Amino acid sequence: MIKCFILTENSKIKKINLTDLKKSKYLQVWIDITSPKKADFDKINKHIHIHKLTIEDCLKRDASIKLEHFENYNFVVIKGIKYKNSKIKLREIDIIQSKNIVITSHKEPNELFEKLIKDKGILTDTMKKGSDFLLHHLVDLEVDNYFPVLSNIDKKVLKIEDQLFKKSDPNLLNNLFILKRELLNIRRTTMALKDVISLLTKRNIPFISLRVEAYFRDVFDHLISINNLIEDYRGILSNALEVHFSLTSNKMNEVMQVLTIIATIMMPLTLITGIYGMNFRYMPELTWKYAYPLTLLFMLLLGVCMLIYFKKKKWI
Repeated sequence: MIKCFILTENSKIKKINLTDLKKSKYLQVWIDITSPKKADFDKINKHIHIHKLTIEDCLKRDASIKLEHFENYNFVVIKGIKYKNSKIKLREIDIIQSKNIVITSHKEPNELFEKLIKDKGILTDTMKKGSDFLLHHLVDLEVDNYFPVLSNIDKKVLKIEDQLFKKSDPNLLNNLFILKRELLNIRRTTMALKDVISLLTKRNIPFISLRVEAYFRDVFDHLISINNLIEDYRGILSNALEVHFSLTSNKMNEVMQVLTIIATIMMPLTLITGIYGMNFRYMPELTWKYAYPLTLLFMLLLGVCMLIYFKKKKWI
C-alpha cells in the first residue's frame, strides 16, 4: 500500500494519489510504502529513478543496516524495534532520500509513522526544513523507540533477580538465556546503527545539509546511551547467571551433606545388624532375654552420639 504526502507551496500537508504527483506543485514529498511489491516501485520510478539493487533490498526485507549513495539519492537501511505480547521484534525500515523526496518502505504498518502522519503540525514543520530533516525525524523516531522497549527489558531483568532468591523456578535459566540472546541481537543492531548515523554526521554526504548534522549527532548520542543500558543489563544477567549456578551448587552441597551424614550414621548400625544377622550357631547374645531391645537401644545411642559429634565439629 502506498501513501503519498506533499508539502504544498503554501506550506500545507496534502495526501494525494501517487499518479497525481506529476500534476501537483510541491516543495517536498514523502511516499510511505507498507508491504512493498515490485509494482509499487515501478510506479515510483516514474517520478524518481531507483536502482534495481535498492529495489531488491527493499523487497527481500533482510538487508543489512547500511548507508549507500546513488546518483540521485541516498539509501538508508535501519532497524527499529517493537515490543508486543512480551516479545521483542526487530523491524527493517528502508529509506530513500533525495533532494526533495523521501520514500520509506516497511513490511508491516508502522505505528510511529502513523502517529507522525496524524500530527500535521510536526510533519509540516519537518518537511518545510527539507528532506534531510524528514530523514532525521524518521530515524530519530525509531531510535527513541528503543528506550521504552529497554524499559520493559529492565522489568524482566529485575524479575529474574527477584526469582533468584525465591523458590526455584525451572524456567528461570531458560528465560535468562532468552533475554541474554535478545540483548545480544539488540546490541548488534544498535552498533550497526551507530556506524550509519556516524556517517550521516560527516560533511560529505550528498543531500545532507550542514544544519541537520547536529541533529544526527544527537541521535548518535542516544545510541550510545542505548548501548550503555544494554551492556548494564548484560552485566546484570551475567552476574545473575553466576549467582544461579552458585545457589544451585550450594543447594546440591546441602543435599549431599545431609545424605552423607545419613550414610555415615547408618554405617555402624548396618555393621551391627550385619553381625547379628549372621547364621552362626554359637552367638551368646542371641540367647539373652534382653539382647534385642538392648541392641536397638545401643544403636539408637550410637546414632545420637554421632549426631552430637557432628554438631560439635560444625559439620551440620
